[in-house]
Amino acid sequence: VFEYSMAGSKGMQAKDNQDTTLVLRDFLGVEGLTGVGVFDGHGENGGIVSQYVAEQLPLILERCAGNAIRAGDVERIVKSLQKTFVETDDKVKAGLERSVGLQFDGTTACFALLKGDSAIIAGLGDSRCVLGGSNGRFRAVTCDHTPASKAERLRIEACGGSVGSFPDEPPPEVTGKGRLFVAGQMFPGLALSRAFGDLVAKSVGLSAVPDVEAVQLRSSDSFLIVGSDGLWDVISDRQAVGIAAEFADTRDAVLASNALVESARSLWEGYREDAGSFGGDNSGFNIDDISAVVVYF
Repeated sequence: VFEYSMAGSKGMQAKDNQDTTLVLRDFLGVEGLTGVGVFDGHGENGGIVSQYVAEQLPLILERCAGNAIRAGDVERIVKSLQKTFVETDDKVKAGLERSVGLQFDGTTACFALLKGDSAIIAGLGDSRCVLGGSNGRFRAVTCDHTPASKAERLRIEACGGSVGSFPDEPPPEVTGKGRLFVAGQMFPGLALSRAFGDLVAKSVGLSAVPDVEAVQLRSSDSFLIVGSDGLWDVISDRQAVGIAAEFADTRDAVLASNALVESARSLWEGYREDAGSFGGDNSGFNIDDISAVVVYF
């Protein structure tokens, strides 16, 4: 298992990396139990929020699910993970609201617990987890939480929010993603329907309840990739699995995570160059932070 993260850029200027990655080896003293996570912060203080969540979530998980984890009780772990995320969101508000504000700051989360042939994955937002094999087969085990999806839109609208896009963007019906707004207003414009923090969006339907999936690993599953949207926005699940599969024989997670992030960055830079072709202005082209954690089984 290895993690690799790279800061993006704002226009042509370097920026702070708001992604935080997490690797827990022999978690809770359980031999062979690995926890991995990616937290993608957003807003002016998103990096602070993502780091805080990465620090607090394992502590709260131990309190909520420690006994179930040590007993290997999958059903209880799944329920406890949902409780853990909600309590972590409460902790974020209690710990950061006064210092950070949190009105428009938050983070996604994708967290996985792995032991033997079992995996339990919790997803919040658009950081994603994909299982892959050396044969190139893959399966996504989380879904991106975007405002335009039917169930998410219904919850947002029932809470007084609306789903739309900024004037210079295609509508949600075209992108399939959309943004979350206070009804009748053009803020906060969050491109997520679930996240930690983001108090304004929380008032109109943003949720901190994750989707949690218990997965039985197959003989064809060779590795797991957890990445932020800086990876998945430019590299498909199939392409990412193809890159990680190149290192499956040696199980070299260091090279695999590095290759994933560097490949994504190269694609981002290519898109920036394209934006500046034919006399265009690419000075405002932003490159997202990119993170990947790779675990070979």
